[in-house]
Amino acid sequence: MRIGIDVMGGDFAPEAIIEGAVDTLPHLADDDRLVLIGDKDSINRKLNDLGTDSSVFTVVHTTHQGHMFKNPIQALLLDTVCCKEKRSMASVVQVILVQCL
Repeated sequence: MRIGIDVMGGDFAPEAIIEGAVDTLPHLADDDRLVLIGDKDSINRKLNDLGTDSSVFTVVHTTHQGHMFKNPIQALLLDTVCCKEKRSMASVVQVILVQCL
């Protein structure tokens, strides 16, 4: 099973989210895979700080962060110009990945 995690969302993101993902690894089945969705540089930097090999995760890079109270579906369905700018928001990428996988 693939589990997508928006590492850019939350009060102490991305550090606390990534730490939680690393702590989860021993509890996953062999065929489970965590997909970390967010800024690739921030993710890799934190994984490096934790001494964790980034290859144990799938990292999907995003360039925008959503607002705390923004509904990802609404962000995805905004007008064409805005949507082009926000398509790489982590929560929007998660919605797209769920539809594609």
